[in-house]
Amino acid sequence: MKQDKKGFVFIETIVVLVVLLVSLIGLYNLFSFVMMRGERREIYDNMNDVYKVNLIYNLFNTLPTGVTVITSDNCTTYMNSYCSSIFSDLLVDTVLITGNNINSLIDSDIDINNTMKEYLKTLKKDEETLVVSFNKGEVMHFSSLRVGEINE
Repeated sequence: MKQDKKGFVFIETIVVLVVLLVSLIGLYNLFSFVMMRGERREIYDNMNDVYKVNLIYNLFNTLPTGVTVITSDNCTTYMNSYCSSIFSDLLVDTVLITGNNINSLIDSDIDINNTMKEYLKTLKKDEETLVVSFNKGEVMHFSSLRVGEINE
């Protein structure tokens, strides 16, 4: 009879350990998901960067239609003459006007880096959007505003 109790205690201990292990794995997955979302929130659509996107929008003489990539080298074509200095002050790397179909832009060979393409995958696919990448050291930050909601 004593052997039966020892076997039951052993099996009960294993079951408790398995339940505890499954609970810890679930907590780890939840924690890593929350951390990933926090890191993404830091580099995607930071509130300060959204404000900077609105400032950049106000620099345009007229907003180009279709897909347009703007850097400090060609910004005077579309914006005020002092846009290069503002780009460097705000740490702007690239300004992208997406046009109405972001999916086709992601799949195209347009001259944008892969991290910006990853950011574009998080946006609504059928609205014209002003996307700005900021060069803040080792990590690029991205922010955007739909053209219809700017200055509203």
